[in-house]
Amino acid sequence: MEQKLYYMEMFIACFLASFGFALLFIIPRDKAFYAGLTGGIGGIVYHLCLNMNLSETAALFFSSIILSLMAEIMARKLKCPSTMFSICALIPFVPGGKIYLMMVEIIDGNLELALNYGLTTIFQASALVIGMVVVSGLFRTIKRRA
Repeated sequence: MEQKLYYMEMFIACFLASFGFALLFIIPRDKAFYAGLTGGIGGIVYHLCLNMNLSETAALFFSSIILSLMAEIMARKLKCPSTMFSICALIPFVPGGKIYLMMVEIIDGNLELALNYGLTTIFQASALVIGMVVVSGLFRTIKRRA
């Protein structure tokens, strides 16, 4: 029961973050809901992957794939660009905290730990991008053949 509550909290947090950014980017409210839904489901996938003892980078990669799949499907159903959903849904997963920690370590003079945080940030951001590119390329290939 406690784990279900945890996943529900993560869904709500990611939903609200994605929905809030959709409103900030002036996306129509009916489509902003779907952007929030995409972010919420991506949050659940991310935390499921972490609970399966995958690395944070791998969890970001798999959640990015799911987010991008949902964004592409919703884009076709609602007849609008997929970036309308994917950008808003990815916002909660951007590794900004690691960048902050890297800067703190640079200021403190601990360059080795700063480099570690910097590389981790690059890998995590790359995992998000690669997940999106894989799905986008797959959908474009399918569209060309159809």
